[in-house]
Amino acid sequence: MHTVVLAAGLFVFVAHLLELFFERTRIPDILLLMLLGLVVGPITGLLALEDLGRVGDVLAIVTLAVILFESGLGLQITTLLNSLGRAAPFSLLSMVTAIGCLTLALKFLMAMDWWAALLGGLIMGGTSSAVVIPMLGALRVGEETSTVLTLESTLTDVFCIIGTVGVAVSLGAGATPQAAGLLGTVGFSLIAAALVGAAAGLGWSILLGRAERISNTMFTTMAGALVVYGFCEQMQVSGAIATLAFGIALGNLPRGVVLEVDRGAEAAPIKLKLREVKRVERAVYAESVFLLKAAFFFYLGMTVRPEAFFSMSGLIAFVLALVPFLPRFPIVRLLLGPAVANRRDALLATVLVPRGLAAAVLAQIPVRMFSHGHPLQGVAVELAEVVAMMVFFSIAIVSLMVFLVERGGLAAVGQLGYAAYHDPADLEDPAADSPAPVQ
Repeated sequence: MHTVVLAAGLFVFVAHLLELFFERTRIPDILLLMLLGLVVGPITGLLALEDLGRVGDVLAIVTLAVILFESGLGLQITTLLNSLGRAAPFSLLSMVTAIGCLTLALKFLMAMDWWAALLGGLIMGGTSSAVVIPMLGALRVGEETSTVLTLESTLTDVFCIIGTVGVAVSLGAGATPQAAGLLGTVGFSLIAAALVGAAAGLGWSILLGRAERISNTMFTTMAGALVVYGFCEQMQVSGAIATLAFGIALGNLPRGVVLEVDRGAEAAPIKLKLREVKRVERAVYAESVFLLKAAFFFYLGMTVRPEAFFSMSGLIAFVLALVPFLPRFPIVRLLLGPAVANRRDALLATVLVPRGLAAAVLAQIPVRMFSHGHPLQGVAVELAEVVAMMVFFSIAIVSLMVFLVERGGLAAVGQLGYAAYHDPADLEDPAADSPAPVQ
Protein backbone atom coordinates (compact mmCIF):
# COMPACT_ATOMS: atom_id res chain seq x y z
CA MET A 1 0.00 0.00 0.00
CA HIS A 2 2.84 2.41 0.80
CA THR A 3 4.17 1.85 -2.72
CA VAL A 4 0.83 2.94 -4.20
CA VAL A 5 0.83 6.08 -2.04
CA LEU A 6 4.39 6.87 -3.12
CA ALA A 7 3.49 6.32 -6.78
CA ALA A 8 0.42 8.57 -6.48
CA GLY A 9 2.53 11.41 -5.07
CA LEU A 10 5.23 10.99 -7.71
CA PHE A 11 2.57 10.94 -10.44
CA VAL A 12 1.44 14.47 -9.53
CA PHE A 13 5.02 15.76 -9.80
CA VAL A 14 5.55 13.93 -13.10
CA ALA A 15 2.31 15.39 -14.51
CA HIS A 16 3.45 18.92 -13.68
CA LEU A 17 6.90 18.28 -15.14
CA LEU A 18 5.31 17.04 -18.37
CA GLU A 19 3.16 20.18 -18.52
CA LEU A 20 6.30 22.29 -18.12
CA PHE A 21 7.95 20.19 -20.83
CA PHE A 22 4.96 20.96 -23.08
CA GLU A 23 5.41 24.69 -22.49
CA ARG A 24 9.06 24.48 -23.45
CA THR A 25 8.90 22.04 -26.37
CA ARG A 26 5.21 22.15 -27.46
CA ILE A 27 5.11 18.33 -27.28
CA PRO A 28 1.64 17.77 -25.73
CA ASP A 29 1.71 16.31 -22.26
CA ILE A 30 -1.36 14.14 -22.94
CA LEU A 31 0.64 12.12 -25.48
CA LEU A 32 3.48 11.64 -23.00
CA LEU A 33 0.99 10.62 -20.29
CA MET A 34 -0.52 8.00 -22.60
CA LEU A 35 2.93 6.67 -23.43
CA LEU A 36 3.75 6.56 -19.71
CA GLY A 37 0.59 4.54 -19.08
CA LEU A 38 1.53 2.21 -21.94
CA VAL A 39 4.99 1.64 -20.45
CA VAL A 40 3.86 1.22 -16.85
CA GLY A 41 0.93 -1.01 -17.80
CA PRO A 42 1.07 -3.38 -20.80
CA ILE A 43 4.81 -3.15 -21.56
CA THR A 44 6.42 -3.58 -18.12
CA GLY A 45 3.47 -4.91 -16.11
CA LEU A 46 4.23 -2.67 -13.13
CA LEU A 47 0.53 -1.85 -12.89
CA ALA A 48 -2.38 -3.86 -14.31
CA LEU A 49 -5.87 -2.68 -15.18
CA GLU A 50 -7.24 -5.35 -12.84
CA ASP A 51 -5.51 -3.57 -9.95
CA LEU A 52 -7.65 -0.50 -10.59
CA GLY A 53 -11.00 -2.28 -10.77
CA ARG A 54 -13.70 0.00 -12.22
CA VAL A 55 -11.79 3.18 -11.38
CA GLY A 56 -11.26 3.85 -15.07
CA ASP A 57 -14.98 4.00 -15.90
CA VAL A 58 -15.67 6.42 -13.06
CA LEU A 59 -12.54 8.46 -13.81
CA ALA A 60 -13.57 8.95 -17.45
CA ILE A 61 -17.02 10.34 -16.58
CA VAL A 62 -15.82 12.52 -13.70
CA THR A 63 -13.03 13.93 -15.87
CA LEU A 64 -15.46 14.83 -18.64
CA ALA A 65 -17.95 16.47 -16.25
CA VAL A 66 -15.32 18.54 -14.41
CA ILE A 67 -13.62 19.64 -17.64
CA LEU A 68 -16.94 20.83 -19.08
CA PHE A 69 -17.88 22.63 -15.86
CA GLU A 70 -14.54 24.43 -15.58
CA SER A 71 -14.66 25.31 -19.27
CA GLY A 72 -18.15 26.78 -18.86
CA LEU A 73 -16.92 29.04 -16.06
CA GLY A 74 -14.53 30.69 -18.50
CA LEU A 75 -17.05 31.21 -21.31
CA GLN A 76 -18.54 34.71 -21.46
CA ILE A 77 -22.19 34.97 -22.54
CA THR A 78 -21.44 37.72 -25.07
CA THR A 79 -18.70 35.66 -26.72
CA LEU A 80 -20.91 32.57 -26.58
CA LEU A 81 -23.84 34.30 -28.30
CA ASN A 82 -21.56 35.84 -30.92
CA SER A 83 -19.98 32.46 -31.64
CA LEU A 84 -23.09 30.27 -31.47
CA GLY A 85 -24.24 31.22 -34.97
CA ARG A 86 -20.84 30.09 -36.22
CA ALA A 87 -20.30 27.18 -33.81
CA ALA A 88 -23.58 25.39 -34.56
CA PRO A 89 -23.09 25.08 -38.36
CA PHE A 90 -19.36 24.44 -37.84
CA SER A 91 -20.13 21.58 -35.44
CA LEU A 92 -22.89 20.12 -37.60
CA LEU A 93 -20.94 20.27 -40.87
CA SER A 94 -17.76 18.95 -39.26
CA MET A 95 -19.60 16.07 -37.61
CA VAL A 96 -21.70 15.09 -40.65
CA THR A 97 -18.73 15.07 -43.02
CA ALA A 98 -16.59 13.13 -40.53
CA ILE A 99 -19.34 10.55 -40.01
CA GLY A 100 -19.80 10.23 -43.77
CA CYS A 101 -16.08 9.72 -44.42
CA LEU A 102 -15.73 7.24 -41.54
CA THR A 103 -18.79 5.30 -42.71
CA LEU A 104 -17.33 4.94 -46.18
CA ALA A 105 -13.96 3.91 -44.76
CA LEU A 106 -15.53 1.26 -42.50
CA LYS A 107 -17.69 -0.04 -45.33
CA PHE A 108 -14.67 -0.84 -47.48
CA LEU A 109 -11.92 -1.46 -44.89
CA MET A 110 -13.93 -3.82 -42.67
CA ALA A 111 -16.46 -5.07 -45.27
CA MET A 112 -19.44 -3.98 -43.15
CA ASP A 113 -22.97 -3.45 -44.35
CA TRP A 114 -24.07 0.19 -44.55
CA TRP A 115 -25.98 0.33 -41.25
CA ALA A 116 -23.13 -1.24 -39.26
CA ALA A 117 -20.68 1.13 -40.98
CA LEU A 118 -22.91 4.10 -40.08
CA LEU A 119 -22.97 2.90 -36.47
CA GLY A 120 -19.16 2.92 -36.46
CA GLY A 121 -19.12 6.37 -38.07
CA LEU A 122 -21.42 7.71 -35.34
CA ILE A 123 -19.23 6.18 -32.63
CA MET A 124 -16.12 7.94 -33.96
CA GLY A 125 -17.78 11.03 -35.44
CA GLY A 126 -17.33 13.58 -32.64
CA THR A 127 -14.26 15.44 -31.42
CA SER A 128 -13.27 14.80 -27.81
CA SER A 129 -14.02 17.44 -25.15
CA ALA A 130 -11.55 15.80 -22.78
CA VAL A 131 -8.74 16.38 -25.31
CA VAL A 132 -9.76 19.60 -27.07
CA ILE A 133 -10.63 21.78 -24.07
CA PRO A 134 -7.37 21.25 -22.09
CA MET A 135 -5.36 21.74 -25.29
CA LEU A 136 -7.14 25.01 -26.06
CA GLY A 137 -6.32 26.29 -22.59
CA ALA A 138 -2.66 25.40 -22.96
CA LEU A 139 -2.31 26.74 -26.51
CA ARG A 140 -3.95 30.12 -25.88
CA VAL A 141 -6.07 30.10 -29.02
CA GLY A 142 -8.08 33.24 -29.88
CA GLU A 143 -11.26 33.67 -27.85
CA GLU A 144 -13.83 33.21 -30.61
CA THR A 145 -11.99 30.30 -32.21
CA SER A 146 -11.61 28.68 -28.79
CA THR A 147 -15.34 29.07 -28.10
CA VAL A 148 -16.28 27.55 -31.47
CA LEU A 149 -14.00 24.52 -30.93
CA THR A 150 -15.20 24.07 -27.33
CA LEU A 151 -18.84 24.08 -28.39
CA GLU A 152 -18.05 21.78 -31.30
CA SER A 153 -16.49 19.16 -29.05
CA THR A 154 -19.46 19.33 -26.67
CA LEU A 155 -22.24 19.39 -29.27
CA THR A 156 -20.81 16.61 -31.42
CA ASP A 157 -20.51 14.36 -28.36
CA VAL A 158 -24.26 14.80 -27.75
CA PHE A 159 -25.25 14.06 -31.35
CA CYS A 160 -22.97 11.03 -31.55
CA ILE A 161 -24.12 9.59 -28.20
CA ILE A 162 -27.81 9.84 -29.09
CA GLY A 163 -27.24 8.70 -32.67
CA THR A 164 -25.18 5.69 -31.59
CA VAL A 165 -27.73 4.58 -29.01
CA GLY A 166 -30.62 5.07 -31.42
CA VAL A 167 -29.04 3.11 -34.28
CA ALA A 168 -27.72 0.37 -31.96
CA VAL A 169 -31.14 -0.14 -30.35
CA SER A 170 -32.82 -0.36 -33.77
CA LEU A 171 -30.25 -2.77 -35.17
CA GLY A 172 -30.37 -4.86 -32.00
CA ALA A 173 -34.14 -5.23 -32.45
CA GLY A 174 -33.77 -5.99 -36.15
CA ALA A 175 -35.47 -2.76 -37.25
CA THR A 176 -34.40 0.07 -39.56
CA PRO A 177 -33.34 3.28 -37.69
CA GLN A 178 -35.61 6.31 -38.19
CA ALA A 179 -33.77 9.60 -38.84
CA ALA A 180 -36.70 11.83 -37.82
CA GLY A 181 -36.98 10.19 -34.41
CA LEU A 182 -33.24 10.51 -33.77
CA LEU A 183 -33.21 14.22 -34.69
CA GLY A 184 -36.20 14.89 -32.43
CA THR A 185 -34.48 13.14 -29.54
CA VAL A 186 -31.29 15.12 -30.11
CA GLY A 187 -33.16 18.44 -30.14
CA PHE A 188 -35.08 17.63 -26.97
CA SER A 189 -31.92 16.50 -25.18
CA LEU A 190 -30.01 19.67 -26.07
CA ILE A 191 -32.76 22.09 -25.05
CA ALA A 192 -33.75 20.27 -21.87
CA ALA A 193 -30.14 19.86 -20.74
CA ALA A 194 -29.31 23.54 -21.33
CA LEU A 195 -32.38 24.67 -19.37
CA VAL A 196 -31.68 22.30 -16.47
CA GLY A 197 -28.02 23.33 -16.30
CA ALA A 198 -28.77 27.08 -16.40
CA ALA A 199 -31.52 26.77 -13.76
CA ALA A 200 -29.22 24.70 -11.55
CA GLY A 201 -26.49 27.35 -11.85
CA LEU A 202 -28.86 30.14 -10.82
CA GLY A 203 -30.28 28.08 -7.95
CA TRP A 204 -26.82 27.08 -6.74
CA SER A 205 -25.65 30.71 -6.72
CA ILE A 206 -28.66 31.69 -4.61
CA LEU A 207 -28.02 28.80 -2.21
CA LEU A 208 -24.37 29.80 -1.79
CA GLY A 209 -25.44 33.37 -1.09
CA ARG A 210 -27.69 32.24 1.78
CA ALA A 211 -25.60 29.43 3.30
CA GLU A 212 -22.25 30.78 4.44
CA ARG A 213 -21.00 27.37 5.58
CA ILE A 214 -21.56 25.86 2.13
CA SER A 215 -20.12 29.00 0.59
CA ASN A 216 -16.82 28.33 2.35
CA THR A 217 -16.65 24.72 1.18
CA MET A 218 -14.62 25.02 -1.98
CA PHE A 219 -15.32 21.66 -3.59
CA THR A 220 -19.08 21.71 -3.03
CA THR A 221 -19.71 23.58 -6.29
CA MET A 222 -17.74 20.97 -8.21
CA ALA A 223 -19.79 18.28 -6.51
CA GLY A 224 -22.88 20.20 -7.65
CA ALA A 225 -21.63 19.94 -11.25
CA LEU A 226 -21.33 16.15 -10.86
CA VAL A 227 -24.87 16.00 -9.46
CA VAL A 228 -26.18 17.96 -12.46
CA TYR A 229 -24.37 15.62 -14.87
CA GLY A 230 -25.61 12.46 -13.18
CA PHE A 231 -29.17 13.72 -12.78
CA CYS A 232 -29.49 14.66 -16.46
CA GLU A 233 -28.06 11.34 -17.61
CA GLN A 234 -30.62 9.58 -15.43
CA MET A 235 -33.34 11.68 -17.09
CA GLN A 236 -32.10 10.66 -20.56
CA VAL A 237 -30.86 14.14 -21.52
CA SER A 238 -27.30 15.28 -22.14
CA GLY A 239 -25.29 15.53 -18.94
CA ALA A 240 -22.44 17.10 -20.92
CA ILE A 241 -24.53 20.05 -22.15
CA ALA A 242 -26.16 20.49 -18.73
CA THR A 243 -22.80 20.60 -16.95
CA LEU A 244 -21.44 23.09 -19.48
CA ALA A 245 -24.57 25.27 -19.02
CA PHE A 246 -24.20 25.01 -15.23
CA GLY A 247 -20.65 26.37 -15.47
CA ILE A 248 -21.65 29.11 -17.93
CA ALA A 249 -24.46 30.26 -15.63
CA LEU A 250 -22.19 30.43 -12.58
CA GLY A 251 -19.41 32.14 -14.52
CA ASN A 252 -21.62 34.92 -15.90
CA LEU A 253 -23.80 35.93 -12.96
CA PRO A 254 -23.49 39.66 -12.16
CA ARG A 255 -21.77 40.53 -8.90
CA GLY A 256 -23.63 42.03 -5.97
CA VAL A 257 -27.13 41.49 -7.40
CA VAL A 258 -29.92 40.92 -4.88
CA LEU A 259 -33.23 39.44 -6.05
CA GLU A 260 -36.33 40.36 -4.06
CA VAL A 261 -39.31 37.98 -3.85
CA ASP A 262 -42.52 39.82 -2.95
CA ARG A 263 -44.59 38.07 -0.25
CA GLY A 264 -47.48 40.52 -0.12
CA ALA A 265 -48.19 43.83 1.59
CA GLU A 266 -47.94 42.48 5.14
CA ALA A 267 -44.65 40.61 4.85
CA ALA A 268 -41.17 41.80 4.07
CA PRO A 269 -39.78 40.61 0.72
CA ILE A 270 -37.28 37.76 0.66
CA LYS A 271 -33.85 38.93 -0.48
CA LEU A 272 -31.81 36.45 -2.51
CA LYS A 273 -28.19 37.39 -3.10
CA LEU A 274 -26.35 35.96 -6.09
CA ARG A 275 -22.83 34.82 -5.27
CA GLU A 276 -20.21 34.60 -8.00
CA VAL A 277 -17.44 32.01 -8.18
CA LYS A 278 -14.34 33.51 -6.60
CA ARG A 279 -10.92 33.65 -8.23
CA VAL A 280 -9.35 31.27 -5.73
CA GLU A 281 -12.11 28.73 -6.45
CA ARG A 282 -11.47 28.98 -10.19
CA ALA A 283 -7.80 28.26 -9.52
CA VAL A 284 -8.71 25.16 -7.53
CA TYR A 285 -11.04 23.94 -10.26
CA ALA A 286 -8.35 24.47 -12.89
CA GLU A 287 -5.90 22.39 -10.84
CA SER A 288 -8.54 19.68 -10.40
CA VAL A 289 -9.04 19.56 -14.17
CA PHE A 290 -5.29 19.24 -14.65
CA LEU A 291 -4.97 16.29 -12.25
CA LEU A 292 -8.06 14.48 -13.55
CA LYS A 293 -6.92 14.97 -17.15
CA ALA A 294 -3.47 13.58 -16.32
CA ALA A 295 -4.93 10.52 -14.57
CA PHE A 296 -7.41 9.87 -17.40
CA PHE A 297 -4.84 9.87 -20.20
CA PHE A 298 -2.44 7.79 -18.13
CA TYR A 299 -5.26 5.26 -17.69
CA LEU A 300 -6.09 5.42 -21.39
CA GLY A 301 -2.51 4.45 -22.21
CA MET A 302 -2.85 1.43 -19.92
CA THR A 303 -5.84 0.12 -21.90
CA VAL A 304 -3.82 -0.36 -25.10
CA ARG A 305 -2.52 -3.79 -26.15
CA PRO A 306 0.85 -3.15 -27.89
CA GLU A 307 0.70 -6.32 -30.00
CA ALA A 308 -2.62 -5.22 -31.53
CA PHE A 309 -0.91 -2.27 -33.24
CA PHE A 310 0.89 -4.67 -35.59
CA SER A 311 -2.27 -6.48 -36.70
CA MET A 312 -4.65 -5.70 -39.55
CA SER A 313 -6.99 -4.13 -36.99
CA GLY A 314 -4.16 -1.82 -35.95
CA LEU A 315 -3.59 -0.74 -39.56
CA ILE A 316 -7.32 -0.06 -40.02
CA ALA A 317 -7.36 1.94 -36.77
CA PHE A 318 -4.46 4.07 -38.00
CA VAL A 319 -6.22 4.82 -41.30
CA LEU A 320 -9.45 5.70 -39.46
CA ALA A 321 -7.52 8.10 -37.22
CA LEU A 322 -6.46 10.01 -40.35
CA VAL A 323 -9.93 10.16 -41.93
CA PRO A 324 -11.36 13.09 -39.86
CA PHE A 325 -8.59 15.34 -41.20
CA LEU A 326 -9.84 14.99 -44.78
CA PRO A 327 -12.92 17.29 -44.67
CA ARG A 328 -11.52 19.67 -42.08
CA PHE A 329 -9.69 22.17 -44.28
CA PRO A 330 -12.68 23.29 -46.40
CA ILE A 331 -14.86 23.57 -43.28
CA VAL A 332 -12.34 25.82 -41.52
CA ARG A 333 -11.97 27.95 -44.66
CA LEU A 334 -15.75 28.24 -45.01
CA LEU A 335 -16.78 28.95 -41.41
CA LEU A 336 -13.66 30.30 -39.66
CA GLY A 337 -12.61 32.99 -42.10
CA PRO A 338 -9.82 35.59 -41.81
CA ALA A 339 -12.15 37.91 -39.88
CA VAL A 340 -12.46 35.32 -37.11
CA ALA A 341 -9.11 33.54 -36.88
CA ASN A 342 -5.49 34.25 -37.66
CA ARG A 343 -3.35 31.75 -39.57
CA ARG A 344 -2.09 29.97 -36.47
CA ASP A 345 -5.58 29.54 -35.04
CA ALA A 346 -6.89 28.29 -38.40
CA LEU A 347 -4.13 25.67 -38.56
CA LEU A 348 -4.85 24.56 -35.00
CA ALA A 349 -8.59 24.34 -35.77
CA THR A 350 -7.70 22.17 -38.77
CA VAL A 351 -5.69 19.65 -36.77
CA LEU A 352 -7.72 19.58 -33.54
CA VAL A 353 -9.92 16.63 -34.49
CA PRO A 354 -9.06 14.06 -31.77
CA ARG A 355 -11.30 11.17 -30.87
CA GLY A 356 -11.34 10.19 -27.20
CA LEU A 357 -13.57 9.44 -24.24
CA ALA A 358 -16.95 9.38 -26.03
CA ALA A 359 -15.73 7.08 -28.82
CA ALA A 360 -14.14 4.64 -26.37
CA VAL A 361 -17.34 4.45 -24.28
CA LEU A 362 -19.77 4.36 -27.22
CA ALA A 363 -17.89 1.46 -28.82
CA GLN A 364 -19.00 -0.75 -25.92
CA ILE A 365 -22.72 -0.07 -26.45
CA PRO A 366 -23.19 -2.40 -29.46
CA VAL A 367 -21.13 -5.07 -27.70
CA ARG A 368 -23.59 -5.03 -24.79
CA MET A 369 -26.75 -4.63 -26.91
CA PHE A 370 -26.07 -7.28 -29.58
CA SER A 371 -26.67 -10.58 -27.83
CA HIS A 372 -24.90 -13.83 -28.71
CA GLY A 373 -26.29 -15.11 -31.94
CA HIS A 374 -27.03 -11.63 -33.29
CA PRO A 375 -25.58 -11.33 -36.83
CA LEU A 376 -23.66 -8.17 -35.85
CA GLN A 377 -22.29 -9.42 -32.51
CA GLY A 378 -18.88 -10.36 -33.94
CA VAL A 379 -18.71 -7.10 -35.89
CA ALA A 380 -19.40 -5.13 -32.69
CA VAL A 381 -16.57 -6.83 -30.81
CA GLU A 382 -14.11 -6.26 -33.66
CA LEU A 383 -15.23 -2.64 -34.01
CA ALA A 384 -14.72 -1.99 -30.28
CA GLU A 385 -11.10 -3.20 -30.51
CA VAL A 386 -10.46 -1.03 -33.57
CA VAL A 387 -11.99 2.05 -31.90
CA ALA A 388 -9.79 1.64 -28.81
CA MET A 389 -6.66 1.70 -30.98
CA MET A 390 -8.06 4.45 -33.19
CA VAL A 391 -8.47 6.70 -30.12
CA PHE A 392 -4.81 6.17 -29.19
CA PHE A 393 -3.64 6.84 -32.76
CA SER A 394 -5.94 9.87 -33.09
CA ILE A 395 -4.62 11.57 -29.97
CA ALA A 396 -1.03 10.76 -30.93
CA ILE A 397 -1.45 12.17 -34.46
CA VAL A 398 -3.24 15.30 -33.23
CA SER A 399 -0.50 15.83 -30.64
CA LEU A 400 2.15 15.56 -33.37
CA MET A 401 0.23 18.00 -35.58
CA VAL A 402 -0.09 20.52 -32.75
CA PHE A 403 3.64 20.21 -32.10
CA LEU A 404 4.36 20.89 -35.79
CA VAL A 405 2.05 23.93 -35.84
CA GLU A 406 3.68 25.38 -32.74
CA ARG A 407 7.18 24.70 -34.02
CA GLY A 408 6.50 26.12 -37.49
CA GLY A 409 6.64 22.72 -39.18
CA LEU A 410 3.39 23.43 -41.02
CA ALA A 411 4.22 27.03 -41.94
CA ALA A 412 4.35 26.20 -45.65
CA VAL A 413 0.95 24.52 -45.42
CA GLY A 414 -0.41 27.60 -43.67
CA GLN A 415 0.96 29.92 -46.34
CA LEU A 416 -0.55 27.79 -49.08
CA GLY A 417 -3.93 26.99 -47.57
CA TYR A 418 -4.51 30.09 -45.45
CA ALA A 419 -2.74 32.79 -47.45
CA ALA A 420 -5.53 35.32 -46.83
CA TYR A 421 -5.29 34.87 -43.05
CA HIS A 422 -3.31 37.22 -40.85
CA ASP A 423 -0.03 35.73 -39.70
CA PRO A 424 1.02 36.91 -36.18
CA ALA A 425 4.67 36.33 -37.14
CA ASP A 426 4.42 39.19 -39.65
CA LEU A 427 3.88 41.78 -36.93
CA GLU A 428 6.71 44.09 -35.98
CA ASP A 429 6.00 43.10 -32.39
CA PRO A 430 4.92 39.45 -32.52
CA ALA A 431 4.20 39.39 -28.79
CA ALA A 432 1.36 41.83 -29.29
CA ASP A 433 -0.77 39.31 -31.16
CA SER A 434 0.74 35.94 -30.42
CA PRO A 435 -0.63 33.79 -27.60
CA ALA A 436 0.69 34.60 -24.15
CA PRO A 437 2.88 31.93 -22.54
CA VAL A 438 1.13 29.49 -20.24
CA GLN A 439 1.48 30.53 -16.64
